[in-house]
Amino acid sequence: MAGSIKTNKWLEFVLATVCFLTPMVVVVPWSKLEQSNDFAKCYAASYLMHSDAYRLIYNANVFAPPVIGWIFSPLSYLKLKMALYAWIAIAIIAMFVSCLVICQSLGIKGSKKLWVFAFFGALGPCVMSVWHEQLLPFILFALTGLYISLKKRRFIYASIYQFLLWLKPYILFPIMISELAAGQTNLVVISFLLAVIGVLISCVRGGTSILWNYWQLCLSQKLDTPLLSLLQAFAVPNHILVSAWQLDLYRSITTVLYGALLVIAFFAGKEIKAKKLPLSILFTFIVPLTLCLFSSILPYDLLLIAPAILLVVVSQPQGWRKYLKAILVLVILAVLILPDYLAIFSLGIFRNTVFSPFFWATLAFSIGSLIIERQSVGGHADVHDS
Repeated sequence: MAGSIKTNKWLEFVLATVCFLTPMVVVVPWSKLEQSNDFAKCYAASYLMHSDAYRLIYNANVFAPPVIGWIFSPLSYLKLKMALYAWIAIAIIAMFVSCLVICQSLGIKGSKKLWVFAFFGALGPCVMSVWHEQLLPFILFALTGLYISLKKRRFIYASIYQFLLWLKPYILFPIMISELAAGQTNLVVISFLLAVIGVLISCVRGGTSILWNYWQLCLSQKLDTPLLSLLQAFAVPNHILVSAWQLDLYRSITTVLYGALLVIAFFAGKEIKAKKLPLSILFTFIVPLTLCLFSSILPYDLLLIAPAILLVVVSQPQGWRKYLKAILVLVILAVLILPDYLAIFSLGIFRNTVFSPFFWATLAFSIGSLIIERQSVGGHADVHDS
């Protein structure tokens, strides 16, 4: 009997793997991988680190901040082609493990688990993040680990997973603001100490000038938000604000929007502290809202709301919110499922604008999740900090 149970578990694991990998095997052109995008930048950074030119990595437009940029150092120990295969393999494993642990956390078993893996593998962002060697699978792994650690009140582990989110600082800051407002001071302090250690590692290896180089890179980058497409569509001049601060219109708008996002995150944290919202709101509301407002490659980044979709699916809203939940799930799946996703993605002008179906679906999912989470009962809605 025990052997039969063990066999069933292995069979379930094999079927889950097949369901997850099939869309990638079919769609991704494995013989023509680009060796570009995030992988190329990280490999270039690793090469410079081992060529006694660490201080120059931000001259090569590498995006990872000094807090965590050194984490890619081992890449250049491998030849380019082998490093690419290792990158893709680890990315796929990271997504698979993320799906596995979120299923275990939410109590999804049996045939439902197989459906979840099939759904996850058939997500457009999942396939495209592998195809275009994006960093998103690793950030998804960090977000999933953070959720599981917070749910189990393992705050040391949570701070480690949170440290990995420095790969996308604009996602990290709203989460930390919410945690601070929710009274999770120790988690924020530990995360801050880990960040200091990360900066010191970079300074020891590349000198303090690396901080200045990164700051200059940040200033040279154009801040972006889909809402700016409205200004661009009506041809509003870029530099119409003349002041002592020499701020242009677009940078001013993005700064104000991000400040508003942090304020929203703060009040969400207050609601968590008052136990009017579950801690999972960080992942079902704050993360999607952040992606909606501040994603320069929104179609890829939508991979990060996959756990949020599952959290909403297993929630148990009452009354009319049940129908809202069904509509939200159908809408977000309509734009993320692989055939639809690829069709929308092929329309390049819609990738990061307010006219994009990705934008509106993400915004609707974020707001709808907030409404559902406020009234959810059972499921994951009891995940609170003490």
